[in-house]
Amino acid sequence: MNEIVKPHYPVERLPEDLRREIGDASHVTLRIETEPSARRERLADLRARILAQPGFHPYESTQEVVDMVRWIRDADGDPPERWSRR
Repeated sequence: MNEIVKPHYPVERLPEDLRREIGDASHVTLRIETEPSARRERLADLRARILAQPGFHPYESTQEVVDMVRWIRDADGDPPERWSRR
């Protein structure tokens, strides 16, 4: 969640409905927090489902990813250890 904080924000720059609620203050601390979007929640659900699959193991290093890409690209020799079925 993102958050924006503006201390000493002039009340005169706020929308009218907010100015009515504030009263006679001339400056306020303005805090704006974004709410998670439905898309972000869907991505979180998808990530959780992937991580919950039996046998799924995220790569532990960049080198593992590089080795896998090279093996797929070259289609030569034995697969990297994590894909080996021996």
